[in-house]
Amino acid sequence: MHKIIVLSLLLLPFFGCKETLPNSCNIEEIKASNTITDECRSAIQAALPTSSNNLSDLTLSVGQTKIASKPVLFVMGTGLSNLAVSDVTVKVGTTKLASTDFEVKSVADYGAVLMSTSMIVDYSGSMSDTDIDDSIGIYQDFFVGLKGFFESEIRLFSTTVSQKQDFTTDFDLLNSQVVKDTTFTRGGTALYDAIGTGVTALTARTSPIRFLIVTTDGFENSSNSYDKAALISLAAANKIPIIIMGTLFTDVGVMSDLASGTNGVFLYTKNFQDLKITAATLKKTLSDIKAIEITNGAYAGSAFTVTINNTKLSFPAQ
Repeated sequence: MHKIIVLSLLLLPFFGCKETLPNSCNIEEIKASNTITDECRSAIQAALPTSSNNLSDLTLSVGQTKIASKPVLFVMGTGLSNLAVSDVTVKVGTTKLASTDFEVKSVADYGAVLMSTSMIVDYSGSMSDTDIDDSIGIYQDFFVGLKGFFESEIRLFSTTVSQKQDFTTDFDLLNSQVVKDTTFTRGGTALYDAIGTGVTALTARTSPIRFLIVTTDGFENSSNSYDKAALISLAAANKIPIIIMGTLFTDVGVMSDLASGTNGVFLYTKNFQDLKITAATLKKTLSDIKAIEITNGAYAGSAFTVTINNTKLSFPAQ
């Protein structure tokens, strides 16, 4: 029978109450995210936060451009698959555009690369091999959903951050490069540095839609170059939403702050098996981004306010 110890105050911000753990759960190892046994992982499930995300009724502006001299405004949201002109209000100042002044399309309709993503995989010591496999599966599902209109890079992180694959539209290459890298050194969780380097790489891309997407299971403990405030400032200034998917020890408050501060998305579940299920909804949302194309040339240089599902979205003049 295992000796029972009380979870230290160190982890209370993540669990919200005192819980008991088997003696095999080494608190310092959990703190450093260098390792966690399967027994310990199972024992702490009840103490973890409940699943949460901001996908419900999500409606976000995620970019804009001009195609054939026409302003195109990109909108992402849940439940927008059947979005029609009648569901959308577009205004220039106080002037409401007629239904004949714009069209609603899907981003895939243009047959062009309109999205750049930086996809980042956590290789910290607390990530089990199965967790990494599940993360990879999430990204491979995203590749399928976004095929034909996106480019991506791949980064791995633990105590350090490494670019595994530079930006490419090559579907097969992305799939081959995201597979598990058994040579990558497993250690701590430089989450902020991973996000920061990915956002910085995205600032150089010219696609009108850009996302930083990261999966992780741990709280930040190893970054040297970035903190939360710097990440939000950098991503928001460059209009790059952060999409963060977390499990286990990931700080839900931090996830929410990164998402809300950058017009992004967060998903938290206790384990990666559940995260894969929720991520499937996110994949559908990303793959079905809508384009509001302004067809009336009189408004070509205007700023627009778009209202969908009672949510007002602002797009500056281009």
